[in-house]
Amino acid sequence: MNHVLKYILISVLMPFMVFAQGINRGADAKSIKETSKGVKRALVVGISNYQAASLKLNYADNDATIFKDYLRDVENIPEERLVYLIADESAPTSTEHEPTSSNILNELTRLMDETQEGDTVYFYFAGHGDVVVNYENRDVGFLLASDANENRNYFGTSGVIALKHLDSVISVVTNKGAKFVLTLDACHSGFLYKEGTQKNLETFNNNFQHSTKFFSCKPTEYSLESKDIGHGYFTYYLVLGLLGAADNLVQDNNLQYYELSAFLADNVYNETDKKQSPIVWTQYFNEVFTPVNTTYKEAALNTLKSSSGIKDVFSARGFEQTIYEKESKIPIVKQFNTALKSENYFGTNLSAYELYNKAVSEQIVKISVTNRMRNSLVNALSTNAQILINLYIGNAEILPNSEEFITKATYLEVCLELLDKDAFNYDRLYMSKLFLEAYSIIRARQYSKYPEAKEKLVEALKIENRAAYIHNALGIVLNHENNYKEADFHYKKAIALIPSWSFPVNNLGVNYYEQYQYKEAKKYYYEALKLKGSYGNVLNNLGAISQNQGKYLEAEYYFHRVKEIEGDYSVTTMRNLGSLYENKGNIKKAIEWYQRAFEKDSTDVYILYDYSEILNDYNLDSKKPEEFLKKAIALEPFFSRGYAEYADFLRRYPKDENSLKEADSLYNFAISNDPFYTWSYAGRGWLYDKLDDKDKALQSFEEGIKINSNKAKPYHNLATYYRSGLSNDIKAEEYYFKAIKKDSFYMPSYKSLISLYNSNDEEQKSLELINNVLSWNNEAPDIYNLLGNTYFELGDFKAASKAYEQSIAIDSTYAKGYSNLAYGLLQNEHYKKAAETYKKAYHYNPYKNNLESFSKLMLAKARKKNRNQEYETAELILKSAKDLVTTNETIFALGEYYYLKNQTLAAQELINELVQLELSKTWQIKTLDLAIKIEIDLSNKTQAIAYLSILKEINPSPNLVLDALVLEIDGKNREAKELIKKVNPLLLDEKFLSKKFSSQSIQLINTLK
Repeated sequence: MNHVLKYILISVLMPFMVFAQGINRGADAKSIKETSKGVKRALVVGISNYQAASLKLNYADNDATIFKDYLRDVENIPEERLVYLIADESAPTSTEHEPTSSNILNELTRLMDETQEGDTVYFYFAGHGDVVVNYENRDVGFLLASDANENRNYFGTSGVIALKHLDSVISVVTNKGAKFVLTLDACHSGFLYKEGTQKNLETFNNNFQHSTKFFSCKPTEYSLESKDIGHGYFTYYLVLGLLGAADNLVQDNNLQYYELSAFLADNVYNETDKKQSPIVWTQYFNEVFTPVNTTYKEAALNTLKSSSGIKDVFSARGFEQTIYEKESKIPIVKQFNTALKSENYFGTNLSAYELYNKAVSEQIVKISVTNRMRNSLVNALSTNAQILINLYIGNAEILPNSEEFITKATYLEVCLELLDKDAFNYDRLYMSKLFLEAYSIIRARQYSKYPEAKEKLVEALKIENRAAYIHNALGIVLNHENNYKEADFHYKKAIALIPSWSFPVNNLGVNYYEQYQYKEAKKYYYEALKLKGSYGNVLNNLGAISQNQGKYLEAEYYFHRVKEIEGDYSVTTMRNLGSLYENKGNIKKAIEWYQRAFEKDSTDVYILYDYSEILNDYNLDSKKPEEFLKKAIALEPFFSRGYAEYADFLRRYPKDENSLKEADSLYNFAISNDPFYTWSYAGRGWLYDKLDDKDKALQSFEEGIKINSNKAKPYHNLATYYRSGLSNDIKAEEYYFKAIKKDSFYMPSYKSLISLYNSNDEEQKSLELINNVLSWNNEAPDIYNLLGNTYFELGDFKAASKAYEQSIAIDSTYAKGYSNLAYGLLQNEHYKKAAETYKKAYHYNPYKNNLESFSKLMLAKARKKNRNQEYETAELILKSAKDLVTTNETIFALGEYYYLKNQTLAAQELINELVQLELSKTWQIKTLDLAIKIEIDLSNKTQAIAYLSILKEINPSPNLVLDALVLEIDGKNREAKELIKKVNPLLLDEKFLSKKFSSQSIQLINTLK
């Protein structure tokens, strides 16, 4: 096998061998599938080495090999039903594999005998064909087997297969109810086709009835070979076309006969300088010949692209050889080939386009050469564009940015400039150009130009209404404009055209999702999951529905499934996980996911928006939010969200008096750019409220509803303004319910309504609303959390705690439930459990759940219990508070408790720990004061004196009682008594002393009175 053939088999057929073993979830349609009604059979013949040396060909065996590999690896014909006859040096020595006339006839007979109803039979022949005139002066056609003679004496001799005999075989096979696919790559293989007369048309139609016919050339033409590609042009482009490169008119992953015909005409006819015209014939020209697998199609397109260039040597498969001059040695042609190879297509002096123009204007080479230069450039440019369209059809998750689409549209603009309007592929290229221009707008989220994109797509559909990829793109535009009915039509049209394509199925799910028809949306998402392609997109969308419904655990499952299926989390999935954990109150985890997403792709604008928002909301960074917003706008200058969010930032954190003016300008730009982005109206409304223009603010909120009346969010935004901006709870309640009417799962409005009712002491309304929701949605932890909040407001802490526990039982990582449960447990006097629960809440959200704040509440509870002489409970609370967070306050409180309860050693251990810390002056004074008291009780004279000395350096103000006690344990009884006499008698009252001193110290004080 020569190195060129090896390259083609590796680059084109190897992917088929890999993927044919098994493709996930039945994604792409394959060729004619075997059913219970029939199987596939094939006979493939390739003859380069004829026994007669003068008949030798160069690449017929190569052609037969790649066609055989196509049948085996793509059409999945097993070896036992695929007979391969080839004559070259590497062929087996056994005569049973030699493509002699006897073997070919025997195999045709076997095919004829074994074929059953419903079978599909392929016969491929690459070699010599010839036409001679018989004694009746009629043309008679033959295929030349390897043992053919070179004298053209075919009548009554072996070595040939008469086409008449082949016609008989086809008739028998098709009469059995089987399909016959006949492919002849041989000179004069199309001899039956005679231009002009009705008689010859009748003859053509009456032969090979009910078969599909692929003929390499017309009767007066030769079937040409290429040294550069190591194949005959016909078979080479036929295989590429069958693999999917020909699916370029409708682009529905179904190869129509007329698409294959146009592809062969476009490539073979042009590559051979109009010297070879392939023929594709069938009775059903507009029907589908075979489905296309997108993986194979991509490989075929890449091979087609890489093979472009000037072909310098042509040899005929006939008895005359035509050798063209070696154009590749001409300097300008060499430069042109170099430019093509380096993809320097246009835009520079040495680009292929400029070199072609120079060759034409200066007439440096023959017209035939410039024609092939033009065709090669058109082929390279158009194939590049088609590869991008194929990528769009194959996997919507890895599409390049909008610039790539506009670049490929420019490629096609050059092609159209080079071609005549009546060229075979002019309309197709124009249609593709319109699509690429439109999708560059869609990809850039340039919403202000969506009407223009829509016009282009509608115009493209007028050229070819069966182009699924255009219907899908038009659906995206219509969906954004809230024209769900029309979008639905185009998505379903795309699905009907390419049932195996997941993108429009997923988009149809989005269509229903945006209408809050979640059940219907899920139906289409599940359908999309059965197809190969956008698994990640579909799983993310399923997760989004669950998140909208408050089913966070289910959402998390879908998001994590992305990694299981795709092998890693996508940036979108990471961002979704961040949003999910943010909703659950797990802010620590949310930030971790946003950070991971940012590290994976810092140019993803959604990450920049979400990350900046959470940093802002929790005051975690003063610089990054603004930096991220500016970067996002620079990356996608047409995306309205960036302008609205930056306006929010300026509104919330104005730098100077111009900040609010700039914010107003940004909101207005965002609205004019994309009137369907709802928050722009709300943000602008809050800006006007800040500027004390209530009427204008209300008008902005109402405008948001007018433009987006089918969405829940603008109603919620207006309700919130009525409540917080205009203090009109009646109107607020009305519009919250309008939002819920649009989306019965809309959690923000439920939360706001419960808050409104509870703040107005209308908890019964809250309970009514919550219980109604629980009757049809009991999987959302937020609902139980709201139930807990209502019971908490009613003072029923036991019921509140039970509701909070239920929210955690549904989702053990629901962080909001932990913090609220901790407060409920605290009120229910489950102090240890309250501390443990709050510690979990802190772990999830250390930015909001402050341990010291909660510990202060616990210490207050302990003091109350201590006053009520519930000492054991007080001690439990104090221990729990210290376990929750070890602070000066919790250590001191427990140490003081132990001291006052005469547990002196325990008190000493705690206070010694505190003494070692770097403390403020206030805390040093408090700590040393208590430390001295403890050492006095333990009769540690030296340590007590040392502590007292340090205390007096910090706080010179005398503490007479403390001084007296130190003097007493130092053996200076008289001085101690003298000092006690100076103390205000009220301070020596038993009740007062019991709050400050242990009973042991009080006894000592009493001895000094």
